[in-house]
Amino acid sequence: MLVAAVTVGTTGTGPLTVTADYYVDTPADPYGSQSRPLSGSTRYDLTFEADFSNHPCRGTWDVTLSSDPAAANGPQTASLDAPPC
Repeated sequence: MLVAAVTVGTTGTGPLTVTADYYVDTPADPYGSQSRPLSGSTRYDLTFEADFSNHPCRGTWDVTLSSDPAAANGPQTASLDAPPC
């Protein structure tokens, strides 16, 4: 299981969507995606979870977080080596 905890800060309370894209080793090997529509605040604490049970001991698990509208610092990626078999 890969858990991505993120805090999103905005300059306004208008609508935005935060998306977590999961992949194994490279973006060419997509594993899934989750999106959350948000509005009404300037700070959001979010958790995204992905079950990598189909790849229990293979490569590197990655998550890229992006937003629409786009964040000033662009998409952010975090990686975790799959646990050993």
